Amino acid sequence: MNEHGLGMAALHFPHSAVYHPPRPGMHNVASIEVIPWVLSRCATPEEAISLLRDTNVTGDDFSPRLPSTPLHWLVADAHRAVTVESVAEGIRIYENPVGVMANEPPFPYHMTRLADIMQVTPEPPRNRPRPHSPLSAYSRGMGGIGLPGDFSSVSRFMRGVYAKTHTAHRDTPAGEINRFFHVMDTVSQPEGCALTAEGLPVATVYTSCGDLLTGDYHFTTYDCRRIRRVSLRDHRLDGSAPMLFTLNRPYDDGWEDVPSADGHRS
Repeated sequence: MNEHGLGMAALHFPHSAVYHPPRPGMHNVASIEVIPWVLSRCATPEEAISLLRDTNVTGDDFSPRLPSTPLHWLVADAHRAVTVESVAEGIRIYENPVGVMANEPPFPYHMTRLADIMQVTPEPPRNRPRPHSPLSAYSRGMGGIGLPGDFSSVSRFMRGVYAKTHTAHRDTPAGEINRFFHVMDTVSQPEGCALTAEGLPVATVYTSCGDLLTGDYHFTTYDCRRIRRVSLRDHRLDGSAPMLFTLNRPYDDGWEDVPSADGHRS
């Protein structure tokens, strides 16, 4: 995110991303540079859209050992979000009315699949099949039956949209940040519940939240659920070199003991 309140996210797009050779008359930008290219020049989604329409994403590698990664992008401020994909036809920009994004397949497919959960509700289910028979819900949350629980990208997209839409808003910035991480918990991947084709475990290594109104960057890691923060307001923004922040690991076991009444940890 930048100091103007514009943010971007890059997500894995392994099957559909297509990068192109440099094209005359276009801004030719390597995939690894798309985010700094946009955030260093734009303050709004509208400016980003205008810039990206004249941008050609190339497949230049960062180094011989770090080849380019197939990506697509979310661009958003506090009021508008768009999805940007570099495919065989070139740059495609889609309005993102739900403000949520996942991995494959291309974004229009995710939006189409939201129709699968039109019937899902946070309310108790009604007895529609046999309204005159004595049927009753045996558990809270049964209105959500039909919301997919697997770890595929489309299912996580649907859960993310549902959770974002229905979680209760809080009255404080801290409460809203906390709400964000609860929403992200619905799409988090515990290590080992999904495997790659090579048999390697997939896991949500970290979860991050950029507050576009304050410039605060909040994050948790797989091994430490404490929400930590880096604030843009605490640092100069006119430098010419990257700033490096050491990831503090306060608790190797991921939790903090509660102090006992006499001040000693228990």
